[in-house]
Amino acid sequence: MNANLPFASIYQVKLVQRQLAESWLQWGGPSLYQLAVSLLLGFFFGLHVVAA
Repeated sequence: MNANLPFASIYQVKLVQRQLAESWLQWGGPSLYQLAVSLLLGFFFGLHVVAA
C-alpha cells in the first residue's frame, strides 16, 4: 500500500501544476508560473525529505 502513495502524490502534484499553469499564465505569464512551480516542488520534496 505504501508503494502506491508516491505515485498518487506525483499524479496530484501534476494536476495541481496544470491548474497553476492555467491560472498563472492568465494572470502574469511564465515568470510567475515558474515561481509557483518551483515553490510547489520545493514544498513537495521538502515533505518527502521530512517523511523519510
